[in-house]
Amino acid sequence: MSVTKHSHYYLHIWLQQVQNTLAWVVVRAPWTFSSLNIRHNLHWLPVGDHITYKLCLTTWKTLHTSQPLYLSELISHHISSRSLRSSNTNLLTTQYY
Repeated sequence: MSVTKHSHYYLHIWLQQVQNTLAWVVVRAPWTFSSLNIRHNLHWLPVGDHITYKLCLTTWKTLHTSQPLYLSELISHHISSRSLRSSNTNLLTTQYY
């Protein structure tokens, strides 16, 4: 596992612990209550799912509104050089600078 993936993994764990603690504080529940149930009642997504949701939402908004401009310049639809079954899957291409 690379150093970057390793640090991101621990950051994800730490952020989830922070969210669990905040859930207990918000509802003033005893520490014996399950944070999973508390987050469910608060309609809070787990940290990993929330990150995925925000990335998907930002990508969708960028594709459909071209805003923000700095992101719309970085992504574009993938155009295959051959006719494949996956040609209709709406794939994206990232441009690296």
